[in-house]
Amino acid sequence: MRELGGRPPTAAADVSAAAAAAAFVAYAAGGEPDAVPWAGTVRLSIQGEPVVVLDGDRAIPRRSWRGCPADRTTIEGVTCPLSPLQTIRWHEDEGFGLALESKPPDVVGCNRYVTPPTGGGVDTAWIRPDPAHRSCLTDVAIAVTVDDTGDLTAVDLFLSGP
Repeated sequence: MRELGGRPPTAAADVSAAAAAAAFVAYAAGGEPDAVPWAGTVRLSIQGEPVVVLDGDRAIPRRSWRGCPADRTTIEGVTCPLSPLQTIRWHEDEGFGLALESKPPDVVGCNRYVTPPTGGGVDTAWIRPDPAHRSCLTDVAIAVTVDDTGDLTAVDLFLSGP
């Protein structure tokens, strides 16, 4: 686990999911979208359920990251639409540090974690609150998956709930 902050590594220097996840966190916090190594298409899912497939250009507007799986109005007690970008910003605004993990969690808050489909990706990193701020109400896992060139292909938001 490493803490996130500062300048994200560039995609040219590091083609790992960790590099893409750090760039995604910076983008969520208001950073430049060009720092994120977008793939031609990017899949957004919540709790492993598909929400939308964005082409690389449509992934840039932050409003594109809001949604919910079909026929769902809430996820773990949170009203739709949901966004991994808003989730990251909320955790930062609350002063909860964010950590980057290279292995999927067994549990997120009070829920058993279900690893989302990778959509053909080859490497995944997880954005999580720091361990001191993981509870049934505040824990999340945001899976960021990249292809073999380091381009971000999928993001999954997994929430915990009471």
